[in-house]
Amino acid sequence: MEPYKILKRKIYNMVDSTESGNRVENHIKLFIIYLIILNVIAVILETCKSIYQPYAKLFYLFEVFSVVVFTIEYLLRLWVITENPDFSHPVKGRIKYIFTPLAIIDLIAILPFYLPFMNIDFRFIRSIRLTRLFRIAKLGRYSVALEAMNIAIKRKKEQLIITVGILLFFL
Repeated sequence: MEPYKILKRKIYNMVDSTESGNRVENHIKLFIIYLIILNVIAVILETCKSIYQPYAKLFYLFEVFSVVVFTIEYLLRLWVITENPDFSHPVKGRIKYIFTPLAIIDLIAILPFYLPFMNIDFRFIRSIRLTRLFRIAKLGRYSVALEAMNIAIKRKKEQLIITVGILLFFL
């Protein structure tokens, strides 16, 4: 097997495989899990002005660091997803993957950070920043119980889309 394929397979095992891997793969997965948990804690702490204001710069730096890590993870996942037999076609496989629930959650978790750079109305951005809480849904990649919930969501996606649409309308 050529070095390129070996590297791609190793990265696939690090970012997308649910199997237990070697020490490095497990450490990377644990790092991502802890980063997600710390992000949720940061979002909660940011709601308290007395905590947020003195440390606003640190919160921002942590946000930048997290978005960089999650963006790299998303791009790596997009590159190596063709190692998965369900997404093996180089173009169609990646497009199919982009529209999977977990890939959408990954994108929603990082997208609010990039929106200000796209000249979008800032009032809208303030409300969409709450989608950073979707980062907790990224934990689904690392939990068997959440994987079962993902299967249930796939089976009832039409009903859930309608429900979410109605909730967004009322919101």
